[in-house]
Amino acid sequence: MPYNLTVSTIPISTSTVRLTERTTTSSHKQTFPITTQASTTIIAAHNWFQNVLSRYGDVQQWSANEFDAKLHHLSHWSHLNAQQWLDFVNKSIAKLDPPMSPTKNFTFFELGVGVGAFSRRLLLQYPYANGIGVDVVRDAVEIARIVLPSDRMKLYTVSNNEYNMIDNSTIDHIIVPGVICYFPSLASIEDFMKELVRIAKPGASMCFTMIPFDASGKFSCNLIISPSFWSNKKIRSLGVRVTSIQNMSEWNLSHSQYRYAANLRKDIIT
Repeated sequence: MPYNLTVSTIPISTSTVRLTERTTTSSHKQTFPITTQASTTIIAAHNWFQNVLSRYGDVQQWSANEFDAKLHHLSHWSHLNAQQWLDFVNKSIAKLDPPMSPTKNFTFFELGVGVGAFSRRLLLQYPYANGIGVDVVRDAVEIARIVLPSDRMKLYTVSNNEYNMIDNSTIDHIIVPGVICYFPSLASIEDFMKELVRIAKPGASMCFTMIPFDASGKFSCNLIISPSFWSNKKIRSLGVRVTSIQNMSEWNLSHSQYRYAANLRKDIIT
């Protein structure tokens, strides 16, 4: 049956380890440092995101209703109310092929997990799901550790797009909500896609949202990604194909105008 998400107080470390996983139990906390190779793509956090994060103590006092009402505001989605945020999550995953199952176990990976607002909704709606989330903003990940159940969600602070902590072919669904357009170049996205294909199971589905159309301008993004990018030879040669391109203007949500979502699927190797 679906779990009841509750708030627990988790000690906050001031360690400067670049990439760490922490798991907690009722009696103790462990820290496992994980070494990585040299960075290939450095991800930069925007100051406007870091500046809206609440103090840990504030979030620890929030009720479940407050999480539903305003947790996503800490991820700079303050233009959406609680219902609109739920709509955004559901529309983001609606075209996954294959879809998420409400009755079967699956594992999802979220790039840009932030404070855990998107993953929280997935865990609430899919009682058999487990997730892995990464972000470059350490303070955001610490809040996500408070918000998300440690037995169902592994969280990492990262400084690059190498995910050595994730085994090959273990992820059923990959979610990249509103992050991909902040990459520094199309070449960096191609490198990133190689890593996603590595961790994805054969037949796994992927979705990327909030991508500006060519004619719309960059907004706050770093680059324009044409819809045709997802079906170019370099991406297709990795063993993925486009399953749908959605015009997000049809979602009728604030800030979704002139943007699109791309859905992909990893090939099944026979």
